[in-house]
Amino acid sequence: FSVDFETPRKSYSTAWKGLINDPHISGSTQINKGLIKARELLVGITKLGLPISMEYLDPIVPQFMSDIVSCAVFGPRISESQVHRELASGLSSPVGFVNGTDGSLQQAVDACSASTCPHSFLSVTKQGLAAIVHTNGNPSYFVMLGGKKSGEANCAPQHITALKDKMMAAKLHPAIGVDCAHNAGEDVERQSRLISDIAASIARGSAISVVLMESYLQGGVQDIQSGRKPTGSKSVTSPCLDWSTTEEKLQELAKAVRDRRVLSEVGEPAAKRQRK
Repeated sequence: FSVDFETPRKSYSTAWKGLINDPHISGSTQINKGLIKARELLVGITKLGLPISMEYLDPIVPQFMSDIVSCAVFGPRISESQVHRELASGLSSPVGFVNGTDGSLQQAVDACSASTCPHSFLSVTKQGLAAIVHTNGNPSYFVMLGGKKSGEANCAPQHITALKDKMMAAKLHPAIGVDCAHNAGEDVERQSRLISDIAASIARGSAISVVLMESYLQGGVQDIQSGRKPTGSKSVTSPCLDWSTTEEKLQELAKAVRDRRVLSEVGEPAAKRQRK
């Protein structure tokens, strides 16, 4: 279950920065209350038996959240950041780095390499005290293909192959993810079709191991800049799939993974065996 409490913004004048920074969507910036609300939500999700994925932006926040986060993601604007690469090296969960906003892959591959190495850096303890932190490196990583700033996708088979080659050249296991929402230009209909395309690729044996989709109870997105109180059932950040579509797409992906396992066990497509 992907839970993102911090939203990176190009313009900080009016855009909402997320639950932690502004829990009441009022500009009050009660970060102390935001941290408590975020933590309570994570605990509630965990009690449902769902593992949590979370995008980290502020390097201090993980001290309050990381013990109940199963997967950490670093976005395209911070994958090049030395501070975040060092942070990733000390996390106990797998870490994913998104390609650059221009679609470039190298910064994410370099980030994976850096996160596997030991580091020493300045951070804070769980008690909020400044400390020198020593890490052992993180052996669990993946590169997330998140499209390009121009809106162009970068998750076609040739992109998967190019990334796989780059990771193997860097002596990394080619663990690859696809952000379907951003590869679809945050268009809900395109995202739905893309998920089906990705599922078909997985069923044929694609190396994709992580799929990210953006969904909510109701489809679409609502405007929170107009001064109206937002409803609790629709996204206030990005256009999302509705819940029934989400269930349908999860079933597609689950079947695709089962088909890939069968393909892996047999070693060749069923159609090819039938021709024999």
